[in-house]
Amino acid sequence: MKLFDADWVEVYLSTDYEEYLRKQIMLREGGMKFKAKTRNNSLRFSMNFLGGRSGGLSRGGPSIKDYYVILVRRADAAYAKFLLG
Repeated sequence: MKLFDADWVEVYLSTDYEEYLRKQIMLREGGMKFKAKTRNNSLRFSMNFLGGRSGGLSRGGPSIKDYYVILVRRADAAYAKFLLG
């Protein structure tokens, strides 16, 4: 988390975009302030040039996915979790 997000806590994390949008609506209707973000675990590629040869290095791992995150102020976290059920 970034320095400016220190007072914000994660109350929702999913890969389901439609559910992510529904959760945002629930928070808006409950009068909550929140931040909605998307995280992507896309692979990072770099190229090495060794002795005239080139080889691609990559970070292995799971397939590429988007993760949808909702954060609320720490003081509002309990109420937000109640709203999100």
